[in-house]
Amino acid sequence: SGCVKLIDGKSGKVKSSVSLSGNPVRATIVSAGTEDGNPAFLAVGRQPATLYKIVREGDTLRIASSCAFANTSTSTPAVANGKAYIGGSDASNNGQFTVIDLASMTVEKSFDMGKYAEVKASPIASVQAGGVYVYFTCNTLPALLLLALQLPLLEARRPVFLARGKLAVPCETARPPISACCGLA
Repeated sequence: SGCVKLIDGKSGKVKSSVSLSGNPVRATIVSAGTEDGNPAFLAVGRQPATLYKIVREGDTLRIASSCAFANTSTSTPAVANGKAYIGGSDASNNGQFTVIDLASMTVEKSFDMGKYAEVKASPIASVQAGGVYVYFTCNTLPALLLLALQLPLLEARRPVFLARGKLAVPCETARPPISACCGLA
């Protein structure tokens, strides 16, 4: 509840822990490369939704920086090219998809996905041809799978699939068009 622990794999003893001021973590801790030669990890505090960068120095953990990005989040961040891609929702229950620059730990861009369209799961980031393709879902009816493209700035986000029941339908065939049902152009 509100802390990240470094546990010895053999003995099971806690080597180090850092407090997130009581902010519970409901997502997977992910690697974020290195900072000053030490392994860096990302943890997401649920409420307020905060991305914490935690650095391991030997057997000691420390919070290097943090960035508040939404009201709530249970999303695990995807990391690519120095950015974290993560979901959540604001205080009005509008879903949010957010890009955080890991060097400065600031929000680079945040998208309002609409009422109750929370981005909960972990986005998938794929680095290809100099760009980052990020796929993420929104908890909407019907369910949405969307694509955000970063080359180097976030240029587009477009629906990829519209799920109806057990069937996923390519968006071009969806009626009404997905752009009409989730405010995307």
